[in-house]
Amino acid sequence: MFKKFKEKFGAPKADKSMVWKESNQELVDLIKNRKAEEALDVGQKLVDFVDRKFPKDAPEKATTYNNVGMALLLNSDFSLAEECFREALAMRIRIFGEEHREVAVVYMNLAQMYKVRAQQILSKFHEKTTA
Repeated sequence: MFKKFKEKFGAPKADKSMVWKESNQELVDLIKNRKAEEALDVGQKLVDFVDRKFPKDAPEKATTYNNVGMALLLNSDFSLAEECFREALAMRIRIFGEEHREVAVVYMNLAQMYKVRAQQILSKFHEKTTA
């Protein structure tokens, strides 16, 4: 898997949009299959790639940060997930404006993150009170 990833990112003539699209789909598939560690590895490489190859407010960059936030959420790294979601949100607002579907998606992911975190806290609290 990493060899294929390295080949794509190392190819000087590769179209950056095509490389991003393929790698982003790989990241999304790993998240859907709940492969947290692999998703984080691919996600980190994809963040490095978009930070080097795309302008500050490129939609690909915003999507990458949002998807890496999902990988971090899957790994229960709430602090970094929130940071990624907030960065994606800021980019998408600058790109699309406040009231756009792509902005709403990030708000939904932030809400999901807060819900999961709250459930974890309540579960721990419940365990302590019933022990």
